Amino acid sequence: MNWMEKLPERATKWQNPFVQQYLIEILFPIIGYFFFDWSLTIIAVFYLVDQIASEFSFNRRLYKINRSGNSPYKFVVLISVVFFLLIFFGELFVLKISFLSSRNIEAAQLYTEISTFAKEELWLLFPLVIFLYYFKDQFIFYMPRRYLQYDAKKSLIFHQLTNFISIGAIAIGVVIWGQTKIPDVVALIIFLVLKIGFDFTIVKWADRKSKL
Repeated sequence: MNWMEKLPERATKWQNPFVQQYLIEILFPIIGYFFFDWSLTIIAVFYLVDQIASEFSFNRRLYKINRSGNSPYKFVVLISVVFFLLIFFGELFVLKISFLSSRNIEAAQLYTEISTFAKEELWLLFPLVIFLYYFKDQFIFYMPRRYLQYDAKKSLIFHQLTNFISIGAIAIGVVIWGQTKIPDVVALIIFLVLKIGFDFTIVKWADRKSKL
């Protein structure tokens, strides 16, 4: 098969909602850093927003999995939301302490930077990220009825396990970043590489373990 014959196959891969959503998730911070003067603070906020959208998407899937099971579990979505909030506020605390100490800035300056980003760009990015997760789920989870392959209890346990591993890795990473004074661009590249590795190892493993 020559390269001309491979074009339709490659075009189909790029049209995959998972590929599109993942590329945007990776490319947005890079474009923001190099072309829109995003700081690491703003990139951290972007990924927190992405995490909120991802968790909303997961709980929507979990609700469907639970409703489709033979023995649905009570309060499974509520338990998932409570666990996520605990982890999320833990992340906020770790990141706040890290940025204030590592960058030697005042809290008021940090809040001003974030509020400016929210007013100028985040109001558009947040619904876009939500839509991308919704679009991806419709095509790769709901339409092929993949929810019938999953167990609600396993999905909850292994998803929250990935969240705990994630916050542990973030805590270790920000400590190393603060102690070594790694340049921002190097820290960004290392983070993206580790995130890709995490998504294609730990997250994939948790997805497999969540099935019936």
